[in-house]
Amino acid sequence: MEPCSSHPSFATIGKRNILLIGGGFINTLLQGILSMFLLATGFCMGFIAFAYKTLIMSDIPISFTVSEALFAHVLFLIATALICISLSTLPSNAGRGMITGSLILTIPLNLLLLPTNLPGDKVGVALLQLAPVLHACFLSAAGIYLFIANWRKSIASQKERAIQ
Repeated sequence: MEPCSSHPSFATIGKRNILLIGGGFINTLLQGILSMFLLATGFCMGFIAFAYKTLIMSDIPISFTVSEALFAHVLFLIATALICISLSTLPSNAGRGMITGSLILTIPLNLLLLPTNLPGDKVGVALLQLAPVLHACFLSAAGIYLFIANWRKSIASQKERAIQ
């Protein structure tokens, strides 16, 4: 068995090219599966956090404890971390662009759901209402940054291949 000259993750046995274990295709496939799992888990956690925040805020008058508000913030933090890790491990820029675009579209929806009397509310209520907006804004900014950074890498690698 000798390495194939056309692709480093293939080997040649006789006249057949076979995929080596741990090759580029398998690693990319596993990376894609992992990033999709993290993305789905992050979106589920974000939905649970949004539903929990809505449940807390539906009390009339608003009377929630600090631990309930803190739990909602922790849920949003976990969802943000999972989605951010998923965005950074996505193997393709096309998927990263689609996810970032959908996150950008959620910002106006979250702004529409904000009550208009935030300055008159308590600080805890205002922070709890702003959590989904900040969550979507941070993820959109991180997605745009990763999209541009990987786009620059692909352009640099294309120029490097053109020179060779």
